[in-house]
Amino acid sequence: MFAPTKTKNAMINNATTEAVKAKFPRFNQPWKRADMDYVRNLFGMGVRIPEIATMAQRTERAVRLKLMGMGEINGYLCRDGQAWLPSEDDRMLRFVSQDYTVPQIATLMGRRKLDIRRRLRFLSEEP
Repeated sequence: MFAPTKTKNAMINNATTEAVKAKFPRFNQPWKRADMDYVRNLFGMGVRIPEIATMAQRTERAVRLKLMGMGEINGYLCRDGQAWLPSEDDRMLRFVSQDYTVPQIATLMGRRKLDIRRRLRFLSEEP
């Protein structure tokens, strides 16, 4: 019988995992209650997900999924990881009612036009 050897894919996966762990030391570690509270508090203060991930030593994906699991976000964030706050929804809808265009709203709110369009679509689909 031959001795088992690591396949090329397994070696690549191990190298990738080690690279991620070097950047995010808490990668693939269980979440503790204190970690979840820390992430929830930062998010509640308006800190963006990329910054939360760095501070929590987790990947952006892990932080986003944890926030979704805790019910803090509904799964929709714009590309830069900035959550939509209820006050921003109200402000955006006021601009729409005053006949501002999407580019004007994007400029006033510091958001991309694509994010404004997506958020308006999302809000129109809510029950």
